[in-house]
Amino acid sequence: MTPYRDLKFISQWGSARIINTYQTTATYLLYDHTLLWLILGLISIGFVMVTSASMPIGIRLLNDCLHFAKHDALYIDVSFLLSLVTLNTAISTWQRYISMMLLVSIVLLLATIIISSSSNRTMHWITVGPIRIQPAKLSKLSFFCYLSSYLVKKEKKVCTKFWGICKPISVIVIMAILLLAQPDLGSTVILFVSTLSMLFLAGAKLYPFFFIIVSGIFLMILLIIIKPYRIQRLMSFWNP
Repeated sequence: MTPYRDLKFISQWGSARIINTYQTTATYLLYDHTLLWLILGLISIGFVMVTSASMPIGIRLLNDCLHFAKHDALYIDVSFLLSLVTLNTAISTWQRYISMMLLVSIVLLLATIIISSSSNRTMHWITVGPIRIQPAKLSKLSFFCYLSSYLVKKEKKVCTKFWGICKPISVIVIMAILLLAQPDLGSTVILFVSTLSMLFLAGAKLYPFFFIIVSGIFLMILLIIIKPYRIQRLMSFWNP
């Protein structure tokens, strides 16, 4: 082979190696393997605990010791299928429909409040035939997707201007009001802490955090004090 052909062959071989390496790395990085094994471990422990705790109740109520274990296994299978769909859905697709997801979550939270008000009791679920939906869970997913997309698109604005974080903060305030109206303080705390963590990792200015953190802690303490059952839950946590 001539030097030119040798160089051309080496160039083509090198390009193929780079492409193969990139494809292998991209496939490997589709998900965090360590996180996956941790999740599978937690699911396994939870399944064993549910099965063990529910066997006497299943026998007493339905004469089937594995009734609740079968339901739990079904939910695990559905979750696994949904995780495969999520893994194979492009990020651009999530970004395209995130506004719709957020709007649907807010509407479902409003519907939950209306239903619970009309029935004069606390209710966190919406029942549609055999399907039960907990809007608080969907709201957390949609909000975190929205916040991730916002931080990517407005990275410079978030890092340099205080007003860059005002839009996500206003969205979380709206969702927090709807969650507290159910009431669901736990989901509100998760949204608040996760939002601050994501904003901090995105490089937002530090001085707004002091005001937001102090305000959030003050409101959480106030919400705990005005509801006696929340104080009881807190005390039972310290002294079970």
